[in-house]
Amino acid sequence: MNTVREFTTKELAETLVGPRNTIPPTLVRVMTTLKAAGMMRKLILTAALVGLAFVGYRLIFPGPFSTSQNTNASGRGDLMAQVTPGSMEVDWVSGSPDCAQSDDPAIQVHQYNSMTYILRQSPCADFEAPFMYLLIGETRAFLLDTGAVDAAPVARTVLGLLAEQGQPRLPLIVAHSHGHFDHRSGDDQFFGYKDVEIVGDEQAEVQMFFGLDNWPEGVASFDLGGRSLEILPIPGHHPAGIAVYDTLTGLLLTGDNLLPGRVYINDLGSFRSSSQRLVEFIENRPVSHVLGGHLEMDNEGMLYGSSSTYRPAQRDLQMTREHVLALDQALGDFGRFAIYSRGDDFALVNTGNILTGIGIIVVVFVGALVLLGFRFIRRRRSRAVTAKIP
Repeated sequence: MNTVREFTTKELAETLVGPRNTIPPTLVRVMTTLKAAGMMRKLILTAALVGLAFVGYRLIFPGPFSTSQNTNASGRGDLMAQVTPGSMEVDWVSGSPDCAQSDDPAIQVHQYNSMTYILRQSPCADFEAPFMYLLIGETRAFLLDTGAVDAAPVARTVLGLLAEQGQPRLPLIVAHSHGHFDHRSGDDQFFGYKDVEIVGDEQAEVQMFFGLDNWPEGVASFDLGGRSLEILPIPGHHPAGIAVYDTLTGLLLTGDNLLPGRVYINDLGSFRSSSQRLVEFIENRPVSHVLGGHLEMDNEGMLYGSSSTYRPAQRDLQMTREHVLALDQALGDFGRFAIYSRGDDFALVNTGNILTGIGIIVVVFVGALVLLGFRFIRRRRSRAVTAKIP
């Protein structure tokens, strides 16, 4: 029975050209060099693959970024005297490890000032725990977002706050920072009220309602009576995304485009352009606070689990104009193939590249298996043929 084994260089030479004492020394050296070269090729190939893997990893995960900025260039404290102040002294509901035992209200209400309210759904009502913003003018009110679950009493809470402002109740405009379900699930609660108008969540509907004819360029003014809002298109997280700037308080509402937590990017090019427009927008405007749609970090900068219903020791919701500049810088350094990178106050996650990356990994893995299979079969055949040589 034939056995399968590898011949040494000299054994192979003897098989090809005759007994050992008749093998030319030059031929032995050449064949030894070729065998060594084969090992060297394997080493080079291995090193190249490791190098490519490292480069690929750094492209996908570019590492942490800084969120610190030059306050002398961006603080603009000289503008703050123009705005009406408010309070952000609040402990946000944190949910519970056992929501059945939680006594958190489904919706927490914080009064920023007499005409401005910040609402937050409890993490136990829905893990998204989104924020909503009620801005009240002299002739009408404006609600940005309606939350993640229809079961939470958004309409009753908001209309109750408006009723406290006096009779008759002011008309209400309901709009959305963007069209994802966790910011519009409470819309149905407002149906049937004659003094409530709901803005659609598609780009064309938002564009038409606010008169943004040159979307995504331009800024629209929206008057509440003695209080003017400025609406700025910021697609990138969602095609119909908007930022809302309140000229009365200096509050800048950024939805999911900037928040203390995960900033999900669906269109990197649009997101970068929106960030650049946002930087230009705030250049000569006072910004008291930047307020996003979620709060996903603790006071040590650690991210909560994406589906967590318990968020103890939360950091402040409010961010600053410096964070707007930091976001723009981080996006500039965020490569087109990158998936994740984080700073002290927010993390960038390119959701489009996650799917692409998974696809590439699957293709590479399958290709590697096929290649290894072919090499294994060829080596088995080569050994068998070599062992049969008389």
